[in-house]
Amino acid sequence: VAALTATGAVGDPSIEGRVVLADADLIVRDPRVAITDMSGEALLSGDRVTLEGITATANGGPVAIIGGLDYSDFSVSDGAITITGRGLAFEAIDGLRTEINTDLTIAMAGGEPTIGGRVTIVRGDYRDPIRLTEQLLSTYETRVTAGGMAETSALDAIRLDLTIASAEDIIVDNNYGRVEVGSNLRVTGTVGAPVLGGRLAMREGGEVYLGGQSYTLRRGSVDFTNATRIEPDFDVALETRVRNYDITLELSGTPETLEVTLRSPGISQQDALSLLLTGQLADDT
Repeated sequence: VAALTATGAVGDPSIEGRVVLADADLIVRDPRVAITDMSGEALLSGDRVTLEGITATANGGPVAIIGGLDYSDFSVSDGAITITGRGLAFEAIDGLRTEINTDLTIAMAGGEPTIGGRVTIVRGDYRDPIRLTEQLLSTYETRVTAGGMAETSALDAIRLDLTIASAEDIIVDNNYGRVEVGSNLRVTGTVGAPVLGGRLAMREGGEVYLGGQSYTLRRGSVDFTNATRIEPDFDVALETRVRNYDITLELSGTPETLEVTLRSPGISQQDALSLLLTGQLADDT
């Protein structure tokens, strides 16, 4: 319901009044967000719109929206809107099911928007099987496609300043193992070209399945320190036992510089590799 009056020039009118929302719905397809039962008021006065008492349900959790924006010539110039949500079901990545709390601010300064604030992952899990070959090919194709793109989009104008932290560890439980992962990340850059900083920490004692062997996770972290792109830096130590030999498999570096090391007391790296592949020492094969 709207009750508005407009005065002044056609190209730069002054609008007064209010817009009342009652049980409005909005669906965003990617990422999927279903906003229902939106109610509240938007007050328009001169060159400012103020949002008052707007509430809704988003993906099953309550959301409150307040704030105000200044505009001129039908373009928003300054102001801020805060979005507070609790217990929202969210799947930012296919298969990663989470429940999140949001304390976000959409700020405008000189016509330039920034999405900032904090997203807390209350709980989450990833249980979908990983088809490593298909996903590596998909990642490669994405890089090739992205490498040839020089055009910018409206998403490149929206800056990011977000903290993403987990209150409880995310459970990864699929065909490659069972590991609990904690997150403390910062997202900067733009919506079109985000940059990730911070760390993912994998808890000691998790299980990892590789090449028919079951490994115990002794150390695990993924750091994001590249200031210009999303580039994971791995530091992982896995341990398994073959016959009477304890073998440690270590992975370190970025995907482009990844180093793999095998260690086992009393035997060479070649013997350790042979044990993992054949179950026998190199000299016995």
